[in-house]
Amino acid sequence: MGYNEKIMDVRNDINNRNYEIAISKLENMLKESNVKEVEDEKNTYYTFGNYAEEAIFNYIYKSKKQNIYPEQNISEIYYYLGFINIDLKNYDLAVEYLDKALKWNPINISAMFEKATVFRMKGNLDRNRAEIEKTFIFIYNSSYLAKFYRELGWYYVERKI
Repeated sequence: MGYNEKIMDVRNDINNRNYEIAISKLENMLKESNVKEVEDEKNTYYTFGNYAEEAIFNYIYKSKKQNIYPEQNISEIYYYLGFINIDLKNYDLAVEYLDKALKWNPINISAMFEKATVFRMKGNLDRNRAEIEKTFIFIYNSSYLAKFYRELGWYYVERKI
């Protein structure tokens, strides 16, 4: 079974709230990965979700190394581990996984928003706002822009500003 089939299977497990099974599958995917670090002396191994993310990354960070895509989207795997742990209220573990997702794809806006959600759920509204504001420079479509304003609006409502 290829990566796309495996990740679709994991999404199905998540949708059915079969978290233990999903976590096991995601951890196995990480173990199977042939790439363990984001960068070596010659190449980077970022796992962008699409070409827009890669273009934004290259424009902002101006990487000198060639990016080689691993067989698995490691950022996406860590994102789902973070997402599951948010739902399980394991907030500190969720942040660890989301930070790893962002290590493998610094333009992963979904991971950025989930990380902001963790701080909102923990009651740290200032950190929630800071995490939301980090996303703005990377927004490349209207749905992310709408989410940005919705999340920022939520902050202002909670602060009664």
